[in-house]
Amino acid sequence: YKNGKTNVKKFVEEIENRLKAVKAIEDNVDVYLNYPPEAQIGNRKFISLMYIENVIDLTDKNKTRTLETDGLQEHGHCVRILHAPSNVKGKGTYEIRKCIKELKKKYEIEYVEVIDMPNDRVLQEVQKCDFVIDQVYSDTFMASFPMEAAFYGKPAVVCGYFATDYKKYYPKGPVPPGIFVLPDALYCTVEELIRNKDLRERKGRQMQKFVRKYINSRAVAKRFYKAINGDIDPVWIVDPAEIDYINGWGVNEDLQKQIIKDIYAEAGIEKMGTIGRPLLTKKILEIVNEK
Repeated sequence: YKNGKTNVKKFVEEIENRLKAVKAIEDNVDVYLNYPPEAQIGNRKFISLMYIENVIDLTDKNKTRTLETDGLQEHGHCVRILHAPSNVKGKGTYEIRKCIKELKKKYEIEYVEVIDMPNDRVLQEVQKCDFVIDQVYSDTFMASFPMEAAFYGKPAVVCGYFATDYKKYYPKGPVPPGIFVLPDALYCTVEELIRNKDLRERKGRQMQKFVRKYINSRAVAKRFYKAINGDIDPVWIVDPAEIDYINGWGVNEDLQKQIIKDIYAEAGIEKMGTIGRPLLTKKILEIVNEK
């Protein structure tokens, strides 16, 4: 997609390549783990990574830090906000900058960007901030950066369209107490955290306790060990045919709808990778038929 035009041929080629790649993976693995909002085009049931989680363990680097010593930094009346993308194109950085620019008209804000920097540098900035903004169009609210921030008791604002769906993939067990909202809620969510120090502190402590209890290396390794040895809780299993989430990572919903309409008009539903997936096909047709 460039300059307002969709390269349908390239999209169709990418869809075909991904279908082949997913089939090859599914045919050649013994233990299959996947992440529900990214697993729509699969055919094989999988273990949800929302239950297993990816490990984040900073205890070796930070043995002196405790729940009592972590927490918010004091900057007088100025709130320090950190955004640390690996790149600015897929993270919604331009939207975040626009949001901060508007909020600076009302509040004293110190906004810090650390772009494509080593992890140690990012962690230094995390420890100096009040809260972080991760992404605008994310499919996960528990990526590495929010988890690292949580380790230090700093809440993370994560936006994405999966925010309306993710809780149904936690039918059993603790739901991570993060701040995961729709992209349109970015401004009001950040403003509330700026205004409400108690909220920042409470959400930071909640996430810190969750990460240190459930996402440390030992806890995650135990869940991987159980999965590898077939000791699988049935609630971990997801059938891709039952996934109806259609939005993507890194893209505005309006733009995505336009791309879908362009592909449908030129290539038809049979080239969109959803044949045999009625829930996704239904969502596509709803978009195509929108007035």
